[in-house]
Amino acid sequence: MRIDRPSDRSIIPHSSRTNGRLLVQTILAGAIVLCMLPPTGADDTKDDKSTVNGGKKHIRRAPPSKILVVRTSDAGPYISASNALTDRLTKWSHSVDAVALADLAEGFRARADGVAATVAVGTGAASWVRKNMQPTDKLIYCMVAGSGQTSLKGPNVSGITTDVPIASQFALIARALPRARVVGILFSSKSKKSIKHLDDARSALPKGWKIVSIDVTKHKSSANAMTTLLIKDIDIVWTSPDPAIYNPQSVRFLLLSALERKTPVFGFSTGFVRIGALLGVGVDPGVQGEQAADMTDRVLQVAAGTPDVRNVPAKTVYSIAVNLIVAARIGVEVPERFIKTAGTVYRPEQKGDK
Repeated sequence: MRIDRPSDRSIIPHSSRTNGRLLVQTILAGAIVLCMLPPTGADDTKDDKSTVNGGKKHIRRAPPSKILVVRTSDAGPYISASNALTDRLTKWSHSVDAVALADLAEGFRARADGVAATVAVGTGAASWVRKNMQPTDKLIYCMVAGSGQTSLKGPNVSGITTDVPIASQFALIARALPRARVVGILFSSKSKKSIKHLDDARSALPKGWKIVSIDVTKHKSSANAMTTLLIKDIDIVWTSPDPAIYNPQSVRFLLLSALERKTPVFGFSTGFVRIGALLGVGVDPGVQGEQAADMTDRVLQVAAGTPDVRNVPAKTVYSIAVNLIVAARIGVEVPERFIKTAGTVYRPEQKGDK
């Protein structure tokens, strides 16, 4: 399997098995890792306020401050975001105390009272800190999915989510599959979050498109629901980070079944694409951490009374992934102009690759 990225056009060696067999093996092996991840470098000077003095650019920063960083767990994506966040804030002369939520125990208030701001990494940490913060505390968050579902509101609360607008996702599908018009979606009528995902998809649906939805609760198993969806006349299956639907077993079954029926799948992360979806989007935890660092510094600048500084909400930075091994297997030709926009491209092995 050859993997192309803008800054890393590397070739990953593997056995001489066919691409098809490798793809099946990848699906079988990768689903567990995918479902362990939360729904996935910025330029140091991007969007910074700066002044010119003697021809040299000076970046305005907040006065050195103490900052508490609370991550949801020690899962890889949270560690990556926390490290990027800490590195950037430290570079800007801030003092950072980073801790996992499980290790915070009863000491949160004592720590929070001694810092200028708290940064939460992940939905779990953000929700917990929001619930336990005082009105004068400042909370910035990142790596949060569905902020509207976690009550992250308040005058001293700001952050960046991992949510990629569904309209943007559908636009990518239209570019990769110009003839696509019917989107298949699985949902659970027993889950408010799942129902919201479906409603949001309906609201973002391009004109002339339609959705075929299957309620997994109406079937004896998720596998049965997926089979029912795949035999419908659909152009692609759209997935979202919905725990009521997707777990390692259901992801594996969906990808293998879709491969057999030659039906494209849109993945909610680049990991999903790596293990068998045709295309999808993903968020880089490191970039999220850097964005959160920038927002934190801006919040502290505002608190310090620095003029002409606004805490502008950050847009989610995401990348596109496409799996051309899957495309070849299901007989889909992805336009070259779309491939060129992808941050990660999984390509079939070519003769002579090592």
